[in-house]
Amino acid sequence: MRKTRPSIKTPVDRRDEFIHGLGLELEAEGFSPIAGRILGLLILSADPISFGDLATQLDVSRASVSQNTRLLVTAGAVKQVRLKGSNQMHFVMSEQPLHDTVSKRLEHLKRLKSLFEDVHQEKSLVGITKDRINYFRRAYDMSVASAQDCLCRLNNLDF
Repeated sequence: MRKTRPSIKTPVDRRDEFIHGLGLELEAEGFSPIAGRILGLLILSADPISFGDLATQLDVSRASVSQNTRLLVTAGAVKQVRLKGSNQMHFVMSEQPLHDTVSKRLEHLKRLKSLFEDVHQEKSLVGITKDRINYFRRAYDMSVASAQDCLCRLNNLDF
């Protein structure tokens, strides 16, 4: 039987593996794999990357880049920048990508908590319906507290 040598990963392999892996992980979070790959590429880049270069480097359509960068900007993970002398939009990581993302998530959780707090006051709720509302009210209360704690901890991290 012939022995196989362990594979040695090159920096390019690790880079591609990271970009691909982040795509898969963000897909599990509800984003498209392309959004995760864009994020991975921007994390590994010291410089802003143009719209066209994102499409080329990831071998995806410009429409996919447009749709997914919009999602990442909305999530607070990525920022659009204009570079002098270029007519293309460029993208960079936010200065505090996790802080910005958690902050936006916290605002969303607060709105959800408020909805359940308001409906919890409804007198006509009884039995299982009241129990469900109470469950969500308490769960969102804990989620808001956890997100606030996470933001405090993220404030202490250096980028």
